[in-house]
Amino acid sequence: SVPRLTELSRYVDDVANLTPNNGAPFVGRSAFAHKGGMHAHAMALAPESYEHLPPDTVGNTRRVLVSELSGKSNIAALTSTHGVVDSEVTKAVLAEVQRREALGYQYEAADASFALVVSKAMRNFTPHFKRIRYQVEVSGYGSIRHGSNTYARSAVDASHMEYERSEATVKLALPGGGYMHEVAEGNGPVAALDAALRKALEPTYPNLQDLHLTDYKVRVVRLPEGGAAGAEGGGAAPLHTVIAGTASA
Repeated sequence: SVPRLTELSRYVDDVANLTPNNGAPFVGRSAFAHKGGMHAHAMALAPESYEHLPPDTVGNTRRVLVSELSGKSNIAALTSTHGVVDSEVTKAVLAEVQRREALGYQYEAADASFALVVSKAMRNFTPHFKRIRYQVEVSGYGSIRHGSNTYARSAVDASHMEYERSEATVKLALPGGGYMHEVAEGNGPVAALDAALRKALEPTYPNLQDLHLTDYKVRVVRLPEGGAAGAEGGGAAPLHTVIAGTASA
C-alpha cells in the first residue's frame, strides 16, 4: 500500500544490495528535508507551503537539518522531538551548535551528535565512559614481505604497498571506577578504533555486539573566515568524520 512505499523502496535496495538514493522523490531520506531558518519556520506554520503531501502518506518522515543556516526555528523544531519545551534550552543548543560549527563541526548529517548536544544542554547527559587517551598507528610494508627477507612477486616497485594495517590503542575510565586498556587491529584507522573500543566496552555494555560499523567518510573541513582552526587543532586543518552503523534486531 502507499503508506508503506518508503519501506518497500528500502527493502528492494536491501535485497538488491544497492545504496539508497537519498534524493529519490517521495521515498528518499532527503525528500522531505528542510534547511534554512525561515524555511523551517514556514514549515511549522503551514507544511503544505513546502510539501505537496504529508510525508507519512508514503511512509517517510520530515527532517529539519542543522547547518550554518540554522536559526531558532530549526533548532526549536529539532529539540521538540527530544521533548524540549524550555526556550532557554533551545537558545543554549543554538549557541553551542553555532560555536562548534565555527570550529569545523557539522551536524547536518549527524543526528546522534546533535542529540548529545541537546542532552548536555538539558543537563541530563550521563557519559557511559571517559576517554583517557587513544593512539592509532598505520603501518605499511612495501616490496619486502612482512616478516621475511623475500621480495613480493606482485610488487611493482620499492614503494608498492604489499601490506598495510592500522593498530589502535584506547584507554578508558568506566563509571564503576575501573579502567580498560585495549589494543586492536583493523582495515584502516576507523575500523581499528572501532575494534579497540569494542574490546574495551563490550564486557560492560554487551548490547554493543548488536551495533555494526557500516560506513564512514572523512574529509578536510574548510573553516569560515575567522574560524578558530588553531584553537583545538594547533593550526592544522580539522577533519570531518561521519560514521554510520546499524543495529541488529
